[in-house]
Amino acid sequence: MLDAVEHGISALRSRHLPGEPPGRATADAVAMLRVELQTAGVSAGEFARAACVPQRDVEAWIAGVSPVPLWVSAAIRLMALLGPSARRKLLYGQAGTQVRPTNCHPFSRIEEL
Repeated sequence: MLDAVEHGISALRSRHLPGEPPGRATADAVAMLRVELQTAGVSAGEFARAACVPQRDVEAWIAGVSPVPLWVSAAIRLMALLGPSARRKLLYGQAGTQVRPTNCHPFSRIEEL
């Protein structure tokens, strides 16, 4: 089941928004991203760490330089649902453990939360 979810996430990450040429971001998608991050109380750095993407990519989405992938909105909504301790666990792992790069994506670690 987890493999199927991760495969689906990979497929979503590879897509652009419908009707959007590669390398361009729509103003609506950028505005929605900013609002979702602010509403969830998540910084660009926190989201980048939780989603295992470079912070420069998240900043490029926010600046409208790169298109916002479809999976980003769902991931932000999931982070917004987490309580403070679960969010800390997502971002930093449990005390005394390290987040493994192969098990970094928040959807792959959902059972841990």
